Amino acid sequence: MEHFTPIIAVHASCAFSVLLLGPVQLLHGLAAFTLFSVGSAMWGILHDDVRMHRRNMLGCYLGTLAAFGFAVGVPTRAISQTFASSPVTLLGAALGITLLVAAWSGTIIRTQRTPSP
Repeated sequence: MEHFTPIIAVHASCAFSVLLLGPVQLLHGLAAFTLFSVGSAMWGILHDDVRMHRRNMLGCYLGTLAAFGFAVGVPTRAISQTFASSPVTLLGAALGITLLVAAWSGTIIRTQRTPSP
């Protein structure tokens, strides 16, 4: 799971790029919460506090899921509008992302199982 930590941090950081498009919204608060949780989780594991690490990683995942829920559930967001106007395009993009994640995850799993010389 340690491979997903940088992905979560990059994903949360990308939320701040939309500040150029409009005012601060709940999404930015969730992104800040997620970044704080990633940093705290890393600090916890580096200091052998596994319990703190687990709690903060759970916060990261929940923050990311909440942000996704708001991105999909709010009717004025681009994802909802695209689904209403062109569901085939959105489903194709979702399938493409799923295939990329599956291939990437398979590579990581295979790499971890390969014995080192």
